[in-house]
Amino acid sequence: MENRDAGWEVCATPRGPLRHFCPHLCARRVEDIDLADLRARGLRAILLDLDNTLTTWRGYEMTPALEAWLEQARRDFRLCLVSNQIKGRRVHEIADRLGIPCVHGLGPWGKPGRLIFRRAVALTGLPPEQTAMIGDQMFADICGARRAGLYTILVEPVGKRELFITAGMRKLAGWVERALRKREQWPEDKQ
Repeated sequence: MENRDAGWEVCATPRGPLRHFCPHLCARRVEDIDLADLRARGLRAILLDLDNTLTTWRGYEMTPALEAWLEQARRDFRLCLVSNQIKGRRVHEIADRLGIPCVHGLGPWGKPGRLIFRRAVALTGLPPEQTAMIGDQMFADICGARRAGLYTILVEPVGKRELFITAGMRKLAGWVERALRKREQWPEDKQ
């Protein structure tokens, strides 16, 4: 696997009914993702989940390393925040602070539905095949983005606190990951 020292791995080409759940890449943290590698893959836009990807659940603070990564990403890519928050006040505050657009919603307008990803991609002005989605949830972020034709990157959650339904979905995601590992369609363990 490539970039093992960077703490992320490339997923084997998935097949079968679970293919939408396998990310293209896995990383420990957003800041471990090599932006030059993403550009080399032809990606020009990045959609970013907020809760437990950039910040803790309902949080505002980001690490200095993540802020530096985001600053570089802003120079090289078109960025957009994508969140399932209904009201979106915090999403807009963080997006404004970062100087990037955002989309948010729940139900048929939220993740994992294709509509929210299509809205975010439209804000970047680039086609889906040039767009990556980075998130911490297999079902909301990875599955939805794959179905929308995006390149997907799964990161580990930055915090342990989360909505109770998200915790339940993570247990189900563990089962899916084990099934994909058994089929050798999941990246090797991260260092």
